[in-house]
Parts: sequence; C-alpha cells; structure tokens
Amino acid sequence: MGRLRIDPNEFRILIQYSKVFVKIRLIVFIVLFIYIVRRSKRKEEKLKNNMVQLEVLDKYNRTQLINLDRKDIPLEYVADVEHTISLADYGAKFGLGGRCFVIKYGGKYVGIILIGEAVKNEADPVELKGEKYFRILGFLIDNKYQGMGIGTIALNKAISAVRREYGRIPLLLECHKDNERAIRFYEENGFKNTGKLNEKGTGWFMVKK
Repeated sequence: MGRLRIDPNEFRILIQYSKVFVKIRLIVFIVLFIYIVRRSKRKEEKLKNNMVQLEVLDKYNRTQLINLDRKDIPLEYVADVEHTISLADYGAKFGLGGRCFVIKYGGKYVGIILIGEAVKNEADPVELKGEKYFRILGFLIDNKYQGMGIGTIALNKAISAVRREYGRIPLLLECHKDNERAIRFYEENGFKNTGKLNEKGTGWFMVKK
C-alpha cells in the first residue's frame, strides 16, 4: 500500500475551518450564556416585583408598622411612621387628594409611603409655579429590608397608582442636603434636584414631572 498523502494546501484549509468552527462554538456558547443570565435576572426581578405589594393605609395595617426598624435613619432625614400617619389622617380629614400606602414584602409589613396633594408655598421651586402638584410627604423602609430594591419598586408602584387616579401630576419632595444616599436614589428614579433649598436651608427640592 502506498502512503496517504495530504495536500499541504488542503491541510491548511482544514486547520482554518477547524479554527473557525471552534470560534463559532465559542460565540454560540457566550450568546446562550448571556441569554440565560438575562432571562434568570428578569425572572428574579419579576418575582421581587410581585413580592412588593401596596395596601392603602387602614385601621389594621397601621398597627403593624409600630416596630419598623429605622435606627439607621436620623429623624432630620426622614419623618417617623407616626408623623407620616398623622399627615395622612390630616389630609383625609380635610379632603386633600393623595394616598398613603403601607408597603409589604413577602407578606411582611416593611414600610410606608405617603404621596399627598401639596399646599402651595412661596418657597416652592419655580419649576412648579402655577401647577397643581403632589408631595412625597413620607417614605420609609425598614432597615432590615434596605438595599434589596424594595424601595425602588414601592416608590414606582405608589407613583403609578396615584397618577392613575389623579393624572400625570408633578411630584415634589424635600431631601436632606447631607443625605447623599437618598439624593442618588431619587435621581436614579427620575427626580431632578432643582438646586434650591427649602425654607430651613436643610433640604433640596427635588421634582419629578
């Protein structure tokens, strides 16, 4: 028998095709890996979104908020639960628009948010002059549940609920000038720092239109 002879040119072509095939397999693997990771992340986000629920403040759920842990948040940064509830009761008594929601995560009460009709003030930013707007008058998440994305979901669900009821009204809040973490949080959720301080000079006015 004669020796098997391989044309060098054909051999080089075979090597090139093999390299291309390996690259294609690698690209396919990377694409599939990215797809699986993104799909898993979307499922996780959807699950978390479903776990965050809002209830309108009532006689029962307000009693479940007494033990919220807020030791990491100074009172000058965020009002306590009792004050937020008192503001909600005041608004309801005098027929002011808005909603106070109790925030639940996985069936547990973990926070509160109050978005209410604003009483206009001369100190308010020029961005809202002549407009009807609502204020975020209180927003608190239990310390043990912070950093989990619950605040972002709850904030956006609350805003959506209020705007479904009252239309796409502008929103105003005051964020303590030293509370850099909260300032970043609100900016990431569509609020603009107006660069104007409140009457006391302690908090920035932030607006979402």
